[in-house]
Amino acid sequence: MGRETPRRLASLLLALGLAGLGLGSLGSCHGPVAEKAEAPAAGPRYGTLMAEVGRRFERLGRAAIAHRWELAGFELGELDEAFEDLRAARPPHDVLPEALRSFEKSYASAPLRSALAARDIAAVTSAYATMAAGCNGCHLATAHGFIEVPTQPGAEVPRMDPVP
Repeated sequence: MGRETPRRLASLLLALGLAGLGLGSLGSCHGPVAEKAEAPAAGPRYGTLMAEVGRRFERLGRAAIAHRWELAGFELGELDEAFEDLRAARPPHDVLPEALRSFEKSYASAPLRSALAARDIAAVTSAYATMAAGCNGCHLATAHGFIEVPTQPGAEVPRMDPVP
């Protein structure tokens, strides 16, 4: 054997030793690293989604009264997506899944969508008020009546004006 062989062997052993130290720091030194089962990812929170719903609903109303029809239509589409996400969220109240189904049946976005497409501000105002009333009914049913959605497009959601 030549002089290079012991050096190569020493380098190889050193590299393996360092690699072993690196692997050892990742797990137990008593055996292979056991894979941990990851907890299922938590879905979106109901409150977070409802805050998005309120923001989108407010923006939709503000866009409509400003005759920003495309923006209002976009916000309505985003609002529909947020309601889809709500179906997948874990509700904090037992009555919410049924209330959401009832809301979607009774206060569907189709009338508002048609009013926006027609660029009819009177029809938008009426459909907006109907949807807001549905929101407020659900809030009352879940002891969140203090979260009041204004029935007039363009107002801040939730209502923040002083109470008497």
